[in-house]
Amino acid sequence: MLKETARDLVNFSPRAWCRAYFDTQSKNMMVDNNFTDSFNFWILMPRGKPIIKILEEIRVKVINLLVKNKNRIRTWGPSGISPECMSLFNDWRSIEHRCKMKFNGDWGYEVSDGEDRHIVNLELKKCTCRL
Repeated sequence: MLKETARDLVNFSPRAWCRAYFDTQSKNMMVDNNFTDSFNFWILMPRGKPIIKILEEIRVKVINLLVKNKNRIRTWGPSGISPECMSLFNDWRSIEHRCKMKFNGDWGYEVSDGEDRHIVNLELKKCTCRL
């Protein structure tokens, strides 16, 4: 980080700029924008054609995509879990083994990892890591 930027950030509360303080709940239910843009790019070539031809080309693209994904899934092995998911799971599992958890009330737990400690309230779905 540039020294200038760091000096400027000191003037503001960390709650305004630090990711640890950001709320994890979505404030906007519009999730179709990226999907729409992606779909429009995906059908860019057929868009100038008559509607029947457009639908036929989209159908062929969807079938090809399904076949490609089905072939990729066949490489996953007997667990049925993708290698990317297993890698992520193993990474989180190795982190989890370092953590210690203590029950501290009806709905609360204290999770510590070395000097780092956070309180998790399962009823309120809140954690001190996300103030």
